[in-house]
Amino acid sequence: MLAVLEFYLTKYPYFFFASYSNNSPITSQAQTKCEINDPVYGQRECSSLVIDGIAAAANGYPDVTVKHSSKLCNYNDGNDIKIVSPSTVEFFYPIPDSGGKQVFLFDESYNGQVLNPGECREEVGMTTVSTSRAKYYMKSFLQGPQTNSAGANDGYCYAYSFNKIDFKYDYGLGTCEVNVSDICIGA
Repeated sequence: MLAVLEFYLTKYPYFFFASYSNNSPITSQAQTKCEINDPVYGQRECSSLVIDGIAAAANGYPDVTVKHSSKLCNYNDGNDIKIVSPSTVEFFYPIPDSGGKQVFLFDESYNGQVLNPGECREEVGMTTVSTSRAKYYMKSFLQGPQTNSAGANDGYCYAYSFNKIDFKYDYGLGTCEVNVSDICIGA
């Protein structure tokens, strides 16, 4: 299981969790991904975008077009997953000093739906975001009981993905290097 997880974390620049049962392969999976798809800034993973902070402070922080995708999959060989609450895909940012309120750019619920064996639900969209806000978040969450072809309960699936989008800013101050060391001096 660890080797499969390391492979996916190396291959994809976002976090996901997939469920396993009894040393079997992946049974369900959730993914999130954000890519810059902008005529000025090109195509790249969202968190790799670096904004010229000096120009932005003088002229305003630019808006960029992003492609966001979220995916929930059932990789069971013969079991359906009946999706239960709170199974959602979301793209959002928090409102500062609001007690945890969020603004959703995309929010889709799959509660009550059934994912058949081998089926995925994918949401892909384009939206424009402001780089005056450094952080955006994406989340995909799938949970629900598995039922076999006879309709009997056959386990439970969980899958979770979280993607923190973190724009970077260059203010012409050079790189910042921080080193930490621990020295122990005996008495």
